[in-house]
Amino acid sequence: MFQRIAMAAAVGLCCVCARAEERKFPLVTSGRHEEVAVEPKPSPATEATNRKLQEKIADVRLADVGIGVAFDQLRDSTGLDIFVNWKSLEAAGIDRNAPVSLHLKNKKLSIALDLILTVAGAEHEALGYSVDDGVVVVSTRADLDKNTLTRVYDVRDLLPAPAGAARDAQVAAVVKLLMDEIGTDTWRDHGGKIGAIRELQGQLIVTQTPENHARIVSLLDHVRPLLHATSGK
Repeated sequence: MFQRIAMAAAVGLCCVCARAEERKFPLVTSGRHEEVAVEPKPSPATEATNRKLQEKIADVRLADVGIGVAFDQLRDSTGLDIFVNWKSLEAAGIDRNAPVSLHLKNKKLSIALDLILTVAGAEHEALGYSVDDGVVVVSTRADLDKNTLTRVYDVRDLLPAPAGAARDAQVAAVVKLLMDEIGTDTWRDHGGKIGAIRELQGQLIVTQTPENHARIVSLLDHVRPLLHATSGK
């Protein structure tokens, strides 16, 4: 993915201005006003869990064990704090005793978890997970997608300083990069029902799930050095 980002940085996003001073902007969600830092970082617990999910595990063997048992085994063998929203899963027709078989070697923990969820939800509703303060929350994708936040990202350092056609094109390029790389089918402009993004004076106002917000933070963290390198900063 980041090879594509590097190409985008070199071709379409090479004009930058001085980095803006970090500020705080209001977060509005569910009728409440809160303060949230621009490009909020995940909590240390969430960062630790995300790192663990990228670790490879030598062997995963599940032979016709119930879905509930599969999660228990994954929890015990990896140390992940996994919470399964059984109320949501059972409402979608998923039985915790339904058998799951899986054998993987030297694969990322995140892949093992994704495959268990794919098998478990194969004949029912799509399943997924998010990381909330270090806890891996497993539920239906529809349930997880109900949890959305609106956050503001300062991207003035990725845009030309003067207003005009060049700046408008740069804004469009940054927005397109995010929508193409993060939760592609969730954006309302792509036919989805969750994500929304607009730019206001160099700030991107984004509505997305917490999981996709974390991915946006990671993507921007990777994009900035590439852009600054191409501009000689």
